[in-house]
Amino acid sequence: MAIPHSPFTQMDLTWDKLIEQVLLRVNAYARHPAERLHGHRFLVAKDARRNRGYFVTAGNFGRAEFKVAVHEAQAAGLDASVLYVYGRTATYSGSGIHFVKLDDIGVTP
Repeated sequence: MAIPHSPFTQMDLTWDKLIEQVLLRVNAYARHPAERLHGHRFLVAKDARRNRGYFVTAGNFGRAEFKVAVHEAQAAGLDASVLYVYGRTATYSGSGIHFVKLDDIGVTP
């Protein structure tokens, strides 16, 4: 099953490996583990205790990606006012967006 506008597919091992690497680092620092989610373009996991989402993009996180991420969080019943985003670059920011560069956590897409 292809993820729209993504360089990877849901079944692609490269995409799954990228997500796995990000979540390993998230879980190493989180007080409670992130719960893996499937079927979304950017939303890959949730913090069930805080009801917030973890989002991953292999490229840039811009305004268009932000809109999709908020929609995915809302559709999953998560708090869309705070987004934890992991990607290569970010050209869109805001007080509720917590962006981490993949390079900064040792993950290379």
